[in-house]
Amino acid sequence: LQKPGQDYTLSGNQIQFVTLAAPQPGDTLMASYRLTGSADDTPQLFPNPQVLCSGLGAATNSSTLASVGTCTIPASLLAAGDRVEIRFDVDHAGTAGGFSFEVHWGATTVLSRNASAVDAQATGRADAALTAAGAQLSHQSWGTSLAFAAGVGKATDDYTAGITVDFQAMTVQSGETVTLKNFTVVRFP
Repeated sequence: LQKPGQDYTLSGNQIQFVTLAAPQPGDTLMASYRLTGSADDTPQLFPNPQVLCSGLGAATNSSTLASVGTCTIPASLLAAGDRVEIRFDVDHAGTAGGFSFEVHWGATTVLSRNASAVDAQATGRADAALTAAGAQLSHQSWGTSLAFAAGVGKATDDYTAGITVDFQAMTVQSGETVTLKNFTVVRFP
């Protein structure tokens, strides 16, 4: 991620890279930009939502919370007014004990759930509505037998400096496994 004024300058529709930040042969360039707002704070139309991260997570058989997937959002990408949507699915292998899972927005826990031994799968969604002072968080999750739960909260993490969405899980019973099967983090400008 390059910063204007530090790594490049713009003049009309021309980009001038500083020598040490110039793209090299084989590099792929991807641009992200914002439209300037109007004086009356009328919401502006933006291009499509942007998938920031998606993929398969890892498995854990740890009896303490362990990271099973992360999405690191770089500095200067998010701005007040953006919304970040987080979706995930976990799988539990075993029937002798339960498992737990959490989602973290920076240092803030967005959701934390404890599932029973009969829960083979769980899923969840979370939103971070970005404000000037942080984010308003909302979440919902449920599982095979895990009851639906929803909630709201706030985070004061400085997302402008970059932020990490961290998926964590643990098992209660030795020899069982919890796997982050899939996750997606989408930015709605």
